[in-house]
Parts: sequence; structure tokens; C-alpha cells
Amino acid sequence: MALAVETASPRIQKIIGKNLSLDKAFKAIDAASRKFIICAFFMIGFPTETFEEAMETVQFAEQLEYLAEPTLSIVRVYKRTPLFDMLHPTEDQERALISQEQENLQPKLFNNSNFYGDLFPDSKVPLKGNDIQALQWEWVRRVLNNPKRVINSHTILQKHMNQMQVLEFYKNLFDKPKFNEKSLKQLLKRAATSLDPDSNL
Repeated sequence: MALAVETASPRIQKIIGKNLSLDKAFKAIDAASRKFIICAFFMIGFPTETFEEAMETVQFAEQLEYLAEPTLSIVRVYKRTPLFDMLHPTEDQERALISQEQENLQPKLFNNSNFYGDLFPDSKVPLKGNDIQALQWEWVRRVLNNPKRVINSHTILQKHMNQMQVLEFYKNLFDKPKFNEKSLKQLLKRAATSLDPDSNL
């Protein structure tokens, strides 16, 4: 099951017209994640979004400790959309936005990917490329590598998948084609040790 939260900022929820009840969404995703393999989609980098508002999204996902597949994407602005209209881009800015449309929505951490916010003043897009990269690191540290989430979600995966399917799942989640049994054992051991230094897992 795939569920889209996008942002945990009430203000940004209104801007994008989603208007989720974040409390209800959290409870629903948490309950579903305890029984099923759930993918939840989140985004950062909206026009006018501050670093603090983006961190609300990271913190929201961090608390979903059974979520199997937390996915973070970087906002892409397309022509003839409300977000595009918010920016009122110049012709040069518009051309740069269009050129970014083919880039990965989930850029690798070590890539200095173009972020459209670097084209605009802080008043329109407070976040810049270096902020996006910092937020991605926070996502990896606090969400993807959250030891409680790693342990809990692995238990859920085992209920619905065989071992080969579990390994394929992690290859996709971590974007690591060489993820294998050894990688899985190391992942689970790190998580268990973080929670309990005396663990023998």
C-alpha cells in the first residue's frame, strides 16, 4: 500500500491543496504499518518552505517506527501548475526549470544535483541546494537508519515476503544492487546494537 503525505507542515499542506489532517494521517499510517508493508511518500523543497518546515516532515516520518518504505523526494516544479505560478519565473529561470524535469526526484546524497531553489531569491524559495542535501542526510540518519524502524519493519516484511523478496526490497530501498544476506545481517545488527549495546543479534 502506498500513501502520500508529502509534507508535515500544515502551512505547506494548504499551499499544495492537500489539506490532510496530519494527526489522522499519522495514526492511519502507523496502524497500517504494523500489519502491512506500507510505502509512504514525502517531499521537501516547496516554494516558501523553510528548513524548519522541511524538518517537520523528517520528524513526522521518524516517528513512524513500523513504516517499511519511507520515501523522500525533492519537489519538481512544472509549467502550468500552481507551484510554477507561485514562482513567477523569468524566461531564464523557466528554461532552467524545464531542464531539471528529467533529473532524478530522489538524487543520490553525494551528487550535487541541481535544485530549482538556487535559481530564486529566499523570499520565493528559502531552501537551497546545500539545505536539501543536509535534509537528505537527516532523512537517512533519522528515518532510514532509525534502529526501531529497521527492526520493526523487518519483522513486517518477514510476514509477507520470503527471504529473496526481502533482499530485493532492501536493494530498492537503499538503492544498493549488491545488498545481500551479509548486508542484511549487518543492518539488523547495527540497529539492535543501537537499541541495546548488549544485544547478541
